[in-house]
Amino acid sequence: MSDQITETKPTQTPEQNNTVAREALMQDVLQNRQPIEANKPSIGAQGLLSKNLEQDLKDLQQSLEKTQKQIAELQKTSNTGLYDLEMSRRTLVENPYKILSVGSGLAMLGKSTGLAAIPLTGMAALQGYDDFKSLREQTNWAGRSKYSLGLVSDTAIGASALAFLAESVPMKYKAPLLVGGMLARVAIDFIPNKNRVLV
Repeated sequence: MSDQITETKPTQTPEQNNTVAREALMQDVLQNRQPIEANKPSIGAQGLLSKNLEQDLKDLQQSLEKTQKQIAELQKTSNTGLYDLEMSRRTLVENPYKILSVGSGLAMLGKSTGLAAIPLTGMAALQGYDDFKSLREQTNWAGRSKYSLGLVSDTAIGASALAFLAESVPMKYKAPLLVGGMLARVAIDFIPNKNRVLV
């Protein structure tokens, strides 16, 4: 009888069977991972939003800003109290601050021409800005003519006030230009506004 050594394989426990099964499952997942990643959607520099969506959002924002401006203009023109208050603020004869500036400038004119030029020039600049805003809102020829003349008189007031600072300009030009500009601007305020169109 020959001696034969039979090699017996050790039996695997349930824990070892689970470990083997887990390793096999991990191998399958790793092998199948590449195709899954290839199917992922690519996210560019713009993110998940498309170009059309971003453009639509920009258009919507511009439309909202335009609507807000139209609402503000509608409130301003449809409310008679706000409209009248704004128009009286833009005039020279109904605005107390402008009258005070003109009065103080004319009062100081005989004592110090340098100090007198400051309030007169400031008032002319503010009145010119108000007349320019009113000119832009006009829709008829009469309103445009009124505020165009207003801008000319505002320029005359400002130029004459600055001319008082220069000794080279003779008084026979400075004083009539200032007085004429003031009288013309006051007369313009008494021309009634016909541009009252509700939007």
